[in-house]
Amino acid sequence: MAPTVTAPRQAGTDAGPDATAVAPGSPQSSAGASADMAQPIPERWDGLDTTILGDLARRGLMSTLDTIKEAKTLMLDPSLAGPLGLVADVSGLKQHGVEKMFWLEPASAAFVSKTDTAHSQALSKAGLKSVNAPTKSVVYICRPEIKWMKAIAEQGDLPDKDAPNEVPSSNNTALLYASTGAEFEDLERQQLTLSPRRHDYVPKEHLRADRSVRPTSPLQHTYTISFVPHRTEPCLQFLDQEGVLSDVSLLDFGLEFVPLDHDLISLEDDAAWKKIYCDGDHTPIFRSAQALMTLQHAYGLFPRVLGKGALARRLADLLIRQRREHLASDPSNPALTTPSQLVDSLIIIDRSLVDSLIIIDRSVDYATPLCTQLTYEGLVDEVVGISNGHVEVDPALLTGQAQPPGGGMGAQPHASGSGTPLQMTSTPKKRKHRLDASTDVLFGEIRDLNFAVVGDRLHRAAKRLNHDYEGRHQAKTVSQIRAFVGKLGGLQSEHASLRLHTGLTEKIMEWTAREEFNRMLEVQQNSVAGLELGAQYAAIEDMINEERDLLGVLRLLCLTSVVGHGSSAGGIKPKNLEFVKREILQTYGYQYLPLLLALQKVGLLTRAAPGAADAGGGVAAGFGALTSVVGGGSSAAGGAAAGDGKDEGGRGGFASVRRSLRLINDDVDERAPSDISYVYSGYAPLSVRLVQAVAQKEALLDAGRAASTALRPGGRSVKPRAHPIVGWRGFEDVVGQLPGPTFDEVQSGAAGLGGSDTSTTGAAATMPSDPDQVTTTLVFFLGGVTHTELAALRFMNGQTRNRRFVVATTNTINGNELIRSLSSVPL
Repeated sequence: MAPTVTAPRQAGTDAGPDATAVAPGSPQSSAGASADMAQPIPERWDGLDTTILGDLARRGLMSTLDTIKEAKTLMLDPSLAGPLGLVADVSGLKQHGVEKMFWLEPASAAFVSKTDTAHSQALSKAGLKSVNAPTKSVVYICRPEIKWMKAIAEQGDLPDKDAPNEVPSSNNTALLYASTGAEFEDLERQQLTLSPRRHDYVPKEHLRADRSVRPTSPLQHTYTISFVPHRTEPCLQFLDQEGVLSDVSLLDFGLEFVPLDHDLISLEDDAAWKKIYCDGDHTPIFRSAQALMTLQHAYGLFPRVLGKGALARRLADLLIRQRREHLASDPSNPALTTPSQLVDSLIIIDRSLVDSLIIIDRSVDYATPLCTQLTYEGLVDEVVGISNGHVEVDPALLTGQAQPPGGGMGAQPHASGSGTPLQMTSTPKKRKHRLDASTDVLFGEIRDLNFAVVGDRLHRAAKRLNHDYEGRHQAKTVSQIRAFVGKLGGLQSEHASLRLHTGLTEKIMEWTAREEFNRMLEVQQNSVAGLELGAQYAAIEDMINEERDLLGVLRLLCLTSVVGHGSSAGGIKPKNLEFVKREILQTYGYQYLPLLLALQKVGLLTRAAPGAADAGGGVAAGFGALTSVVGGGSSAAGGAAAGDGKDEGGRGGFASVRRSLRLINDDVDERAPSDISYVYSGYAPLSVRLVQAVAQKEALLDAGRAASTALRPGGRSVKPRAHPIVGWRGFEDVVGQLPGPTFDEVQSGAAGLGGSDTSTTGAAATMPSDPDQVTTTLVFFLGGVTHTELAALRFMNGQTRNRRFVVATTNTINGNELIRSLSSVPL
């Protein structure tokens, strides 16, 4: 495995009419075949059409708004801005009666409950104002959280200078995202100078403030709360306790999967992992089951449901139970009784259908998100951050114009479209840009590449763009000039894309060029490979003594624990763990003690079990000749897991499957990859290997034999046909070594469910009548998915001619976000 990231060639951004050359950066070879290689991605997506899910979400939102017939003022939970911005626009909202939009802000710190003994005095002291909404109807759209219930019931005064943040609207501007893909100004942090017409403001005091103006008269406004995805009993109890429940109408807006890409749908619940694994709140699991149930209604019955992990098993059970409940009320529903491959008449468009659902419990593979992502999109997420498919960048990268001196003072907001100046900003305001492979061809080409290759790709794109611009000199006749002018818009779009991605690449290179980054990367890769784990632990201790970035140190320490420093089952030797925890607290501060306890609670930082086998056996297992795992393994628990799917799984961990699942590839070629391990420069994500154990078994067999099946006389490569889904067959013992149940359920069209079935009959149930029919395997990540896992699954799309993979998830994650979510102290 390569211990460092190779700095890519830097592409210039001056491609255009006045630029005839592009200066490369680092002196890498752009030689021939390797430079011309392209990751095998289908030219046209022929998998499941996920756009109908966006239509469902949009119709759900509009239906909620149409419940209130009159004009309305919309108060929006900021956390819903991104998901709703992907499915709705301002013009559509205006057509459904929305006149104004505002952020819903948390209640003030001085919030006084109605049950407080000083309630009456507090009301008198507050000096309540009426709710000055420009419409009679006020609609709140928010998640079912107590902080928003407090905001709605707020009775505190809001001084004029602290008027709430209005969401500017424009007929040609998308909700929260402008037509250029930029988000409206971040109104949570910066105030807009609003119009002096005070009746345009919506004070925070809301319901009880409205009532206090005329206690004996009807409210001046009508209030509706639309809970996303549904109301909860604690919220209702709080509203009742505060005496406002009778004053509001309640609705549920079941926002579920939002399409982020043609092959990625997400619930966009950023708190899902923490709720499930730290707080013990299984609400996201229930929501996931509901969303998957909606998919069955839309695309037909999942013929097979497989997965690994205790909570994955729980999700599958919920999905199965919900289907039975739906069948009890509608026994003839063809979407719930007919396998997805046979319900073409129910599908809006003629695309591939679902052959199986594979559920991956995030706790089964913590190593993957803890490793630094090494694809282009993954590193953009690590360095800049990707949220709801958007990235925050300097406006100059989008416009090509430098930010005026003096920071943002007096600057015009780019995203709002209102031309309203910002107040006193000390730094240039960033803009949000949608990373969309369907409209940005260059991004679609480089997103899943290992970063070491990206520089050459940008360099080639710049040269090609220069060549196209030079075509204007050959345009002599009117028809030739007209043809060039017709291409000019496309060339300008390509130029803007090249400028953006070159700027992002330079930012990433600044980060990857640091000695600290390469040092941490070396520890990561040696840890997952099982190389000198004692030395890796010592390196982490040195970083603590040097007071390196705490987030990076914790990420390495958790990775060492997950892969097993002291035990093949995972964990750190108790003596070493206590010592390093004490060192962290004494070096960085005792305010991080709750974080260390939380890391231990979720299983990221654990003690090695007493008497467990040393992980040294896993060191040698990470290397050597590749062997077939069909019928291999020795875990008795694995056989039980394949049999009934109800057991607790094996007692092994990452090290126990390092060799059998080929997690380490020490002969990876990032420029012409033949295996998913290229995404981490030698480490194949465990979660994706589990998917391959079900849907692409040949990838885990002998590499030479697998490669030979893809060659035809004359050396021409032909994609093989995907094998039918036959469950975990051949990998029962291997997968069974990992903790947590291994399950395989075959859903029939009768009463609901055939039990666990790995027989030939079960296999036939998921085999299409046409062996060349393109089918889709749906992979659900419970607890989040990384961009490198997405890249690996997209790579798998190109390995067979008739199987595509669509990823569904609670949200997208990386290692930093996992650890930050557990900390009450900024990291």
